[in-house]
Amino acid sequence: DKGSASRLVQTLAKYGYAEKDMNTQRYRLGPHVVKLSQRLLAQMSLRDEAKPFFHKLVDSTNECAHLAILARGQAFYLDQVESSATLRVNADIGTRAPLHCTALGKALLAFGNAPVPVELHAHTPRTIVDPELLQTHMERVRRQGYALDDEEYTIGVRCAAAPVYDISGKVVGAIGISGPANRMTL
Repeated sequence: DKGSASRLVQTLAKYGYAEKDMNTQRYRLGPHVVKLSQRLLAQMSLRDEAKPFFHKLVDSTNECAHLAILARGQAFYLDQVESSATLRVNADIGTRAPLHCTALGKALLAFGNAPVPVELHAHTPRTIVDPELLQTHMERVRRQGYALDDEEYTIGVRCAAAPVYDISGKVVGAIGISGPANRMTL
């Protein structure tokens, strides 16, 4: 019945297997479904479209390249290509990271339609936790066309990312590179 179905979908949403679109009030698949299903990941066209660019980024920088989408108010790592460097920065596919202190998250925040997170937790002493300062930072990101993470999420790691647009000009993800701060200079 309708009541049972509603409770079931709410439980799925609570655990990330479904998410509610606040505009339409309808539910869709959540990020945990993607995490559990490698077959579903293989079918996502964004991953396929990004692959050649991943390899170019890795070849030209010798750093790891990552692709993320916005999911449940966070950057959801959809794919990556590792570098051959001994010391490298990996992000497991299916993990999520904050928007305010990662380059991929900042690109999604600055160029997409994601709201600024209410709680800005400090992950390192360099993390921006002041909402006004974050807004100013997002304006700079929009002006320069890319986002940086200067040891804001993890000490010793720097990242650079840019938005990925679909054919209509809508931001559908972000692509970037991550590496040790001693190799990735500002």
